[in-house]
Amino acid sequence: MDAVYSPHLDSAPPRWVHFAHGLLLFLYQTFDAVDGKQARRTNSSSPLGELFDHGCDALACAFETLAFGSTAMCGRSSFWFWVLSAVPFYGATWEHFFTNTLVLPVVNGPTEGLMLIYLCHFFTTFVGAGWWTQQFGKSIPIFSWVPIFHGKTSNLLSMKIFYIV
Repeated sequence: MDAVYSPHLDSAPPRWVHFAHGLLLFLYQTFDAVDGKQARRTNSSSPLGELFDHGCDALACAFETLAFGSTAMCGRSSFWFWVLSAVPFYGATWEHFFTNTLVLPVVNGPTEGLMLIYLCHFFTTFVGAGWWTQQFGKSIPIFSWVPIFHGKTSNLLSMKIFYIV
């Protein structure tokens, strides 16, 4: 949908596209969790299945980065946005490969990160993608007096959100 409605990730797609992004991300998260639990419950999990699952996760991570870039109207020139979006997934995969275990904190797991992102998609359905390009003090007036919050909302979000995921 991004390639059609916002090919350069710098124009606002229709609001239903943001809703579709949020809904599809929620469904992906749900189905990804359910298939792993089902495989363990039926004792049919295998290394090949895990490899396939991680491959699907890598593709979903790449496409969701584009979807969120469209929602926040980041544009294609935001190099660090794209780098930071890939680091958490590949860092976790690297850790899992060398330690054979993946330790995730209670609050800072992938579920909470995905939930934050699809809530941003749903929020954008109501306020429009232009909200992310406003000055931060105008988008959330209660913070207009804080001097550090005078950049674009999408720039602040791209610097902060991927440290959470």
